Amino acid sequence: YRGVYAVGHASPPLEGRFIAAVKACGEGAVLSHYSAAALFGFVRWDDRYPEVTVTGSTTRRHRELRVHRAAALGARDISRHRGVPTTSPARTLADLAASLDYRSLRRAVRQAQSLRQVQLRELVETVGRLGRRRGIHNLTRILATGPAPTRSELEDLVLDLILNAGIGRPDINVPLG
Repeated sequence: YRGVYAVGHASPPLEGRFIAAVKACGEGAVLSHYSAAALFGFVRWDDRYPEVTVTGSTTRRHRELRVHRAAALGARDISRHRGVPTTSPARTLADLAASLDYRSLRRAVRQAQSLRQVQLRELVETVGRLGRRRGIHNLTRILATGPAPTRSELEDLVLDLILNAGIGRPDINVPLG
């Protein structure tokens, strides 16, 4: 990206590309949305343009980057993962709600719970704090079903079958012994 260079790397790793994207957007920028979700392991990276959130009314544009603007990002909304400044896991999922369909968002939320990156109460608090925004209805529907730390789409399917059949809620991916 303009003004950011990788010295000695013909093909930098994904984390390197993400750090470069954040640095290109300046002070206070953080990796966000789908890119942050991929870095956390909630979704599979599909080689799209990295997404970065900046605060304030900056009008900077960058080729091959999707820049989102936020009025402010509080300390609860900012994190660091694998050396990359990112939105927090809960904020990342709230941002993803605007761009993913229900099923994909549910998979991301359940994967985040499985990886122990986010707790249900953190998501509820973040949704309440951020207020009404695009896609938040789907996220609240997912949260209403309770914790579901599944690790695959097949586990999602089986859990949904059990819940829809009215069978008691099973323990999900709980360590034995």
